Amino acid sequence: MFLPLVQKITDLLLIALFFALIFVPPLKMLVTRENLWSQAEKRTLAPAPSIPRSLNDIISFSSSANDYLEDHFGYRDFYIYRY
Repeated sequence: MFLPLVQKITDLLLIALFFALIFVPPLKMLVTRENLWSQAEKRTLAPAPSIPRSLNDIISFSSSANDYLEDHFGYRDFYIYRY
């Protein structure tokens, strides 16, 4: 009777840890102030993309949004510095 309760609690803790690892970096990216300079890489980070106003802008928006998200993802400097 005691073992299923312990198993259920450890399963819930594991699920909570999984969701924390998945959702905390994007939340940090949304909540914290935007950095313009990376201390870990010693370079200027990609600026936020502007809202597309024409069909040609949509094509370049995808690329610039990808660059922005790669540079500003939560805890990115921490992981690069540790690597």
